[in-house]
Amino acid sequence: MPEEFSSIFSIVQADNSNWRWPDIPGLFTFEGKLLHSAKWDNSYDYNGKVVAVIGNGSSAIQIVPKLQKGNTFKYAILTVVAKQLISFQRSSTWVTPTPGLTAPSPDDPKLDKDLQYTLEERKRFEEDPQYLLEHRNAIYNQGGGNFSAYFMGSESQQASIDLFAKTMKQRLKHDEKLINHILPSYPPGCRRLTPGPGFLEALVEENVTVITTAIEMITPKGVRTIDGKEYECDVLVCATGFDTTYRPRFSLIGRNEQSLSEEWTANIPQAYWGVAVPGYPNYFSISFRFITNNSIHGSKYTSCKRDFVRFYPSPRRLFCQRIFLN
Repeated sequence: MPEEFSSIFSIVQADNSNWRWPDIPGLFTFEGKLLHSAKWDNSYDYNGKVVAVIGNGSSAIQIVPKLQKGNTFKYAILTVVAKQLISFQRSSTWVTPTPGLTAPSPDDPKLDKDLQYTLEERKRFEEDPQYLLEHRNAIYNQGGGNFSAYFMGSESQQASIDLFAKTMKQRLKHDEKLINHILPSYPPGCRRLTPGPGFLEALVEENVTVITTAIEMITPKGVRTIDGKEYECDVLVCATGFDTTYRPRFSLIGRNEQSLSEEWTANIPQAYWGVAVPGYPNYFSISFRFITNNSIHGSKYTSCKRDFVRFYPSPRRLFCQRIFLN
């Protein structure tokens, strides 16, 4: 009697797994050091260089102050001071008034000057699981408690706008030109919130120039904006994010020889309960593409875990009920 098989396939795909270069003419004609924030070069000497950074999202917000004033960059062995830093910023963004997405309290575990848990606290986490659990719950509950600030027109939302605007203006030393560009017209939460210690302060330093004019092209020597000005630089950092379409980066073929990547390019991606994709009966998606975007006030991973709980029984159910997917 011939055997029958039911193959189960699943992808656990995160947000930042496929970084991308910006779509700017002439990018690869640049003759200086070209790099992406997600593929940092530790071996290059950035000291005393003219560095241009494209972007003002979460990556650029971390990179700019480190290059400007010479602190150790969290994701690389990097202690530098740029001779000049040119920050190209196309859009506005909210920067939180706290060093994290939630405000610290006196009872929180102790942090060092780089906002990392001290060795003593990490040792206590290891030795006292209950202490660690209570701290994790406190972070999660505070983040969830901030959700009311994302209701349009609510008192909590207005209070957030007032607080964010007040602190950002102070940190920008009330520079009206920068304030008018960086402070958003939309409320907090419409775009990912970023703490960004030192970012706003760096923008008003003498060795930093903020360019808000749109980029026309990259030249062999630097960046040209649409007003015809060219900004020469030694290093060009593209802090331009990731491909978050969640299309598979390899060929995934379903019924009727349909390619999932092509289908999700032509149509809005759909999945039953965020897990089962129509036309791909033995493919299950555990992807941030379909989960609630609660990164503005908490962690995505609780939602991802929910998807896993939905997916996990499926292979066993298919086997027990002898459902064979052809």
